[in-house]
Amino acid sequence: MADPIIEHCPHCRQDRNVKELAQDSYSDTSDPEYYYSNKAHFYICNTCREYFMRTGHSNEHDEEHENLPDGNWAVCHPYRYTSFPPEAKRPYPSWERRLYRANNPIHQALFDIYKSLDAELMQFSAMGIRSLFEKVAQETGVAKDKNFGQILEELESSGKLSIEDKAALEVLVEGGHAAMHRDWSPDIDDIIILLDIFEDFIYSTFFKAEDDAVRAKKHAALKGKIPPDMRKKKVKSKAKPKPTS
Repeated sequence: MADPIIEHCPHCRQDRNVKELAQDSYSDTSDPEYYYSNKAHFYICNTCREYFMRTGHSNEHDEEHENLPDGNWAVCHPYRYTSFPPEAKRPYPSWERRLYRANNPIHQALFDIYKSLDAELMQFSAMGIRSLFEKVAQETGVAKDKNFGQILEELESSGKLSIEDKAALEVLVEGGHAAMHRDWSPDIDDIIILLDIFEDFIYSTFFKAEDDAVRAKKHAALKGKIPPDMRKKKVKSKAKPKPTS
């Protein structure tokens, strides 16, 4: 039996077992100063059943050193692969499907931000996060005519944000503003930090209260199953009554 093929599925956003449906390759050595080779692989993911393709390119000017079993090394020309759709830069949050059911427009807009991130459009990602923050804030009851500073003040004064949460969201808003108006070009690590802040806010807005209530109910049910400590009852029963004056 052939070994399973493991590739990064851009739809699942993680490594998966896949099936290769087709492949092709082409090399051109007609130019003595530049020869190259291309490969293409067409896959179906065994988990989500979605298709994707990976293409590789190798040429004589792109060199690496490969260690050989005898301790020596040799020059090799590695294939540099690109995925279509692009490889995912970040997994979806665990509550992604819940958001789809709770608020589909917000879910779709968040997906668009992920698509921008996957395509390495970092400025667009930062702008999208800033814009969608405003829409999520409106889901909490904030009026549409408020600016970002007023939104944050209202969220804090209403108890929906702690001082720490407000400080984090100020970073989010300022990052999007800088990308839009001051030509700030964030890198992928910057966008990941902004998404961490933003997704915490989305979770708090839509799911935290519900999840806290479920946990509290489970804790109470578990407490009811735990046998009481009979030693405490015996100690109470043996306690001498206080003399009355």
